[in-house]
Amino acid sequence: MGITVWEGRVAPLLDTAQRLWAVDVDGGREVGRREVALTEVWLPHRARRLADEGIGVLLCGAVSRRLAGALAALGVQVVPWLAGDAEQVLQAYLRGELNRPRWCMPGWRRWRRGRRRGAWKGG
Repeated sequence: MGITVWEGRVAPLLDTAQRLWAVDVDGGREVGRREVALTEVWLPHRARRLADEGIGVLLCGAVSRRLAGALAALGVQVVPWLAGDAEQVLQAYLRGELNRPRWCMPGWRRWRRGRRRGAWKGG
């Protein structure tokens, strides 16, 4: 799994994030971590790089529909609209507590209402 990071916080936009923590998880526990520099600017290359790094689940802030769609096509599950201290968000994910408003970007309620109506397709 992975989480985009900027100055110790979840990077606000996946499309331009420059760093990622690639985290190895076993049985719901972190067993290893490495930092990955994201230098790819073209979104299909960025998506391919994340898949090649073995990222199956990606925690991030905002993400463009184009990049989200490219990642989905490669089998990467994107968990978007997250905000806060990256370490705390990671630990909340491992505990299964990301559904709390504390970890959502401003405007998350509008997104959730729109998603229920089918306005945001995630691609």
